[in-house]
Amino acid sequence: MPQRLIDRLVDKLHSHLAQSSDLPSISRLSAQWGVSYPTMARAVRVLVDQGKIECHPGRAIRAISEDAHDRAPQVNGGSRKGALYLELLL
Repeated sequence: MPQRLIDRLVDKLHSHLAQSSDLPSISRLSAQWGVSYPTMARAVRVLVDQGKIECHPGRAIRAISEDAHDRAPQVNGGSRKGALYLELLL
């Protein structure tokens, strides 16, 4: 899969986050934007790794506020299920 597609999706996700702090689930985004679930999951993972969004199973994707970066981070919200979910995104 071309990295440019991932980069375009990341840019599009980032612009949507500027308008709203919540995004739909990965499956809904992939259906709306016409890309596969694994492709969308990789784009979401880029933003998770950059610390810009949170993504947990069964929940919408949320932007992380700037003041949240100052607090001590919990690994994937502290849940083992959340950690496994993020590992499966790639």
